[in-house]
Amino acid sequence: MAELTKMIAIAVDGSENALRSLDYLNLMYGPEHNLEVNLFHVLPSLPLTLTEDPTMDRETAEKLKAVKAKNIRMAERILLEAKTALIRKGFPEERIKTFSRKKKISVAQEICVWAESKLADAVLMTPGGEAAWRLFSWGR
Repeated sequence: MAELTKMIAIAVDGSENALRSLDYLNLMYGPEHNLEVNLFHVLPSLPLTLTEDPTMDRETAEKLKAVKAKNIRMAERILLEAKTALIRKGFPEERIKTFSRKKKISVAQEICVWAESKLADAVLMTPGGEAAWRLFSWGR
């Protein structure tokens, strides 16, 4: 009988602390486990006073568009860095997926809503500034 694949979601923000979550995953499970790893990044939201302004001039709209594009490029870089770190640890590339999502609610809520929608078995995240990891499991 084949081992059941478990999906672990890991929130990454580009910080050294968040990248330590990848070390923790490697320490606890390692690449030989039947895991699907979903790396997730929450894009920062821009103030509604900017994004919803119907009187915005063309130059400001172009600058706002450039900021949004820069945020997406930064998310892609952060996710690629995390994915590359897992591949270096021996995790199979085909079992690592990356996702980003624009923040609409709090970052913590975005992570939980997203993880639940993907039917994640667990969420691994490193709280900012702490040396502890949290592994939240839904018990699936």
